[in-house]
Amino acid sequence: MGTQTSTLGERIKSMTSFVKRITLCAIFMATPAMVSAESDLESGLNEIVKTAQAEPATAATLVSALVCPDGKDLTALLVTGLKDRGIQAQSQTERQKELEANVQTEKTSQGYQWLVSGSCIDDNKTQRLQLKLTELESGRIIASYSSPSGSTAKANPQEAQSLLTQLRKLSDQVIKNLNSMDGNLRYQRFAVADFQEIGASTQDKELGLVVSAQLQSMLQNDHNLFLVERQEVAKIMEEIQLGQMGLVSEKDAVEIGKMSGAQALILGSVSEAGAQYIVNTKIVSVNEAKVWATAQTTLPAADLIALSSEAAVLRTRSGAIYRSLLLPGWGQFYNREPIKGSVLVGGEVVAAGLSAMFHLLGNQAQQDYDALGLDADTSAFADLRSKASQNYQLRNIFIYTAIGIHIFGIIDATINGYDGESGSSGGPLSWTF
Repeated sequence: MGTQTSTLGERIKSMTSFVKRITLCAIFMATPAMVSAESDLESGLNEIVKTAQAEPATAATLVSALVCPDGKDLTALLVTGLKDRGIQAQSQTERQKELEANVQTEKTSQGYQWLVSGSCIDDNKTQRLQLKLTELESGRIIASYSSPSGSTAKANPQEAQSLLTQLRKLSDQVIKNLNSMDGNLRYQRFAVADFQEIGASTQDKELGLVVSAQLQSMLQNDHNLFLVERQEVAKIMEEIQLGQMGLVSEKDAVEIGKMSGAQALILGSVSEAGAQYIVNTKIVSVNEAKVWATAQTTLPAADLIALSSEAAVLRTRSGAIYRSLLLPGWGQFYNREPIKGSVLVGGEVVAAGLSAMFHLLGNQAQQDYDALGLDADTSAFADLRSKASQNYQLRNIFIYTAIGIHIFGIIDATINGYDGESGSSGGPLSWTF
């Protein structure tokens, strides 16, 4: 019995080592070449400084901490890059140390008028860099930069940048129009309704939802606009029975604005126009109950469709769960976690393959056992019986492993799934596949 246990332990150890090697190979093959945000820092600095130099005069600039998800701290590079381009800059950390030292020595501290802040965002196979230059006193966004997302850069980087540039120009035009309204933008609340979809392909790809979500993101991230949450706007539209219609009149906009507490509502439409899509927006003033301003842009059809295929706003947690139930790892690919998905698929294939192999080996040993004649050596009976038992035990272990991987994939898809409508991974499920 001791010998059998030892042999079984050695086989389990050997198979565990084999599975580890297979898993590491799957990870290595599935791991994309990560494009670091550091490589995009020069472009970001050039764009920020170019816009800043168009101001009447440059000002002393504070730099907030910028640390990427991989632990890379870009703060010092950002400060150095600004100084090299003729802008006086200091990190907030160094500024705090200077203030503490000046308090003790009773020295006067220098004032800073501008602030550079930024973030590194993991976007599938790349790290996206976002930078923003803000005037501290007024909160005005002087300049902003965002590197193209990995999803739109796959086919053609220049076209992808053109798409994002057009959308950013549209958001800048919206801000310009809002600035012409009464009051300070910093103390007002606005809402963006899902854009109307005109045309079969527009409706099929839900491009109105994609464009309005992208515009809302840019208005928030690039211009610090105070916006009503998308799910709150959608809920109000359902209450006044506009959710299915998708068409919002000026009168409806005023009602939505009053119910959400917004001073203005940003409406729009996306319509087919051959090889491009036309995006029209209009700003409806709630107080004056009229269209305050309009803006228009055109977007390349191929790039916008590519963007929609990767848009988080169209994904749901329920969709991730449904896919994970059907196939381990599919839900992770749906959640844009290709490495995790590849590991789960690879682990499931290896576990299932090994369980099948040990089942066949067990069957073969059992058949050899049954084929032995009565005159066979007693040790041969014991050896074959032990071999069949050990193979069946290993088969069961890998069956349970495969089941565990499947269950883990479902749980992971539930936890990390993204509800585009609510803009988070939490909240009640909306069963959309």
